[in-house]
Amino acid sequence: MDRSSDDVRAAADRLLRSGYVDDPTIRSEGTIGDPLPIRAPDGTPAGWFVPVICGELLCGFFQFDPQRTLLRFSRFPKNPPARSWLDAHTIRELALEKFPDLAPAGTPFMTYDRNVTRLAWAVPVSGGRTIYVTGNYAWLD
Repeated sequence: MDRSSDDVRAAADRLLRSGYVDDPTIRSEGTIGDPLPIRAPDGTPAGWFVPVICGELLCGFFQFDPQRTLLRFSRFPKNPPARSWLDAHTIRELALEKFPDLAPAGTPFMTYDRNVTRLAWAVPVSGGRTIYVTGNYAWLD
């Protein structure tokens, strides 16, 4: 990890332990996962996604801008499996399962759709297209 990811991880851990997160279960059982860089659709840095993991589930996340300023904490109404949001291999498999006629053409990366608060994974595929994935939902650009 680089210094920026170490910094956002430490900041997220402080926020989680400080009571900023109002859910007592997340505060007591949640652990901070590895920060994922968020890239704008053009590839420029757009911030950080810092997961909060409860066992095998993703129970929430912190989002920071590129200067490491907190934008928000968000939680899921029904906690998804952590790998469905955090594992690039799992993301790629889901994208190609939904669109089996397309071939992967690059490494999946965390990005957003139109607005930085609409986070999604981008999976580059053949023909210069992109499959976007959030959880179990995927759509083609």
